[in-house]
Amino acid sequence: MNRLDEDSGEAALAEYRNLARPARLKYGGEVRVFQEFYKNAPVENAEGQWSPMAVILTEFESMEKAKEFYHSPEYQAAFRERHKASEFTVSFLQGT
Repeated sequence: MNRLDEDSGEAALAEYRNLARPARLKYGGEVRVFQEFYKNAPVENAEGQWSPMAVILTEFESMEKAKEFYHSPEYQAAFRERHKASEFTVSFLQGT
């Protein structure tokens, strides 16, 4: 799961997407949730305080495959672009 915490440039994020998509597809990742709260609607918290700008939930066949993707040379190139553009929180969640 990726959480966009701060955005400092749409052009740089576009470059990140251009690099990340082929890497994600190579490792079998499918985006299940992509919500840009700052463009569509604010987050409505039922409890606590959480205010990401966007949330992206990508599904892989296994935790190992997700980590293989994240640490791959292809994704790390995208990561460097993303790091220039914004601040993210990235979490690995084990499905049931």
